[in-house]
Amino acid sequence: EKSSRSYTISMNTIKLFLLVYIFSYLALIFFWRIYITWKKTGSNPIKYDAEDSAHNFIGKIFIMLLGFSIGTALIYIFFEEFYNLLIPINSLELPFLSIFGFIISWLSLLWVFVGQSQMGADWRIGVDKDKKIKIINKGIFGFSRHPIYLGVITTSFSLFLIMPNIINLFLFITTSLILNIQARLEEEYLLQKKKKEYTEYKSKTPRWL
Repeated sequence: EKSSRSYTISMNTIKLFLLVYIFSYLALIFFWRIYITWKKTGSNPIKYDAEDSAHNFIGKIFIMLLGFSIGTALIYIFFEEFYNLLIPINSLELPFLSIFGFIISWLSLLWVFVGQSQMGADWRIGVDKDKKIKIINKGIFGFSRHPIYLGVITTSFSLFLIMPNIINLFLFITTSLILNIQARLEEEYLLQKKKKEYTEYKSKTPRWL
């Protein structure tokens, strides 16, 4: 039996939105940014490798979570007959929650895009031990030490609001935990390399917001 939704916005509108959003997110936040950084630096900005370390383990889990998040959206868009397998939370299938999810999803995409742009050629996914450390503390980095991770967590939450189900709730919670660990791993590394500068930045700027 299909999950019941009495929406003032149609299911097709939600599906179209999700499709456009997923394409935009992957194109702007991942493929375009990876290409731009590679063109500027000549190196791959994704810094996870095969080494058996906490950093690489967290990276692999994050990539899996990203894949699962895209997968749940694609099931919702193209395979509605299987959506109930994700265990919908019917009590949260409310028009205002979906609209709120729409709004914050695009705001979070913009937030992440701005953060990446402000990092410029210094943007990386993971810790780049071969690159000279530069502490970025201007722009939105003056409000948050990890604005890009904050944007990704907000994106995961917005997808849960648009498609409230147990799997998306699990993905949101797990993404939040993983990025909290990743943020701390990066902070430890930055404190090792730039203790005085990063300690000063850390004292003035919250980890999240």
